[in-house]
Amino acid sequence: MNILRWLFLQLSYEVNDEQMIKFAEEKSEGQGTVTGVRWITDRETGDFRGAGFVDFDSVEAVDAFVKQNGEVFLGRQLRVDYAMPKN
Repeated sequence: MNILRWLFLQLSYEVNDEQMIKFAEEKSEGQGTVTGVRWITDRETGDFRGAGFVDFDSVEAVDAFVKQNGEVFLGRQLRVDYAMPKN
């Protein structure tokens, strides 16, 4: 796949950008660098929904990180998958 973004679900509500970037870069096995984090929020309230996206600078980093599906992060078991681009 040629996707540079992954989707993560079931995050702790205590997570922040710095923690997510550090975790993602460690778990991507040195294959790339995080270029952005975007949190999913409720449209009406703006409250965090426990999910988001992380962008990498290489396909290899995304492929390495998706293998971490089920990994425990901040006390929660993550669901990690490729984020398909919108058409």
